[in-house]
Amino acid sequence: MRGLVFWYAAMNTGKSAKLLQYAHGYQQQGKSVLLFTTKLENRFGEGQIVSRTGIRKDAYCYHDAFDFYDFFQKHDKPIAAIFVDEAQFLSKEQVRQLAAIVDTCGLDVHCYGLRSDFQGNLFEGSKYLLAWADNLFSIPGVCFCGAPCSMHLRVIDGVVVDDGPQVLIGDSSLHYTVCRKHFMERKFMEEDAKLVANAKRD
Repeated sequence: MRGLVFWYAAMNTGKSAKLLQYAHGYQQQGKSVLLFTTKLENRFGEGQIVSRTGIRKDAYCYHDAFDFYDFFQKHDKPIAAIFVDEAQFLSKEQVRQLAAIVDTCGLDVHCYGLRSDFQGNLFEGSKYLLAWADNLFSIPGVCFCGAPCSMHLRVIDGVVVDDGPQVLIGDSSLHYTVCRKHFMERKFMEEDAKLVANAKRD
């Protein structure tokens, strides 16, 4: 698990928790790490990686114009590894920068993110991580039918929607993690949607 590593999964499968756990392992060995998350993710406060288990860590925010290579070159402390959350939002150029850090500086760079969006299309960051990473790992999840999940549906007011912006930051209850079969059939566990709708009305 060295070099440029892409850990990908569907939504709500513990990606951030795994990132924080792995980063903690480096720190337990006395190694310093850099943590990054997208500026788009601010539900828990800007500059925070937060898992649904309640674990959180401060992180640097990256945005469209952020240069990882330049930031690393100007960092004045020894670093053993870099961890990037929400890596699907990286640009092609930013994936190239992270690869350059691995190739020229000998660091490990671990990126965690979604592989595809609610329409089944690759995000830009995921596309180039899948193409250029040294190692790829799928983080397993489980569909409501019990099968392994790799996709997610966007559900608004109990209805699966096929149109809309690729990026929709907000309530995770808008998205339901499903297997490929139920993604193709546009089916999700309707009881979940009813519970969410009732909770909002209350």
